[in-house]
Amino acid sequence: MLAIVNVGVGLNLSNSKPTLCLNDVITQYNTKHSTGLPQLSYEKTFALIFNKLEELYERVQIKGVEELQEEYYRHWLHQDAEICMIGAE
Repeated sequence: MLAIVNVGVGLNLSNSKPTLCLNDVITQYNTKHSTGLPQLSYEKTFALIFNKLEELYERVQIKGVEELQEEYYRHWLHQDAEICMIGAE
């Protein structure tokens, strides 16, 4: 079985406008809690993400996708959530 997967991710690390960026959240947190969390750099953030993706890829290659699915559902936030459709016809 061959699977080709394209993954796309958008992270706003340091562009404050027009919305909010992760480094703004860190700054607000530091101000509110008198902490000194460092700002996120592109290099470190992408290295962490790609290292984790590589780890997940290797796990799937060795143990199969079922294990990854089980982990995904263990962390699933919407289990037993009630859904309300508004304006649906």
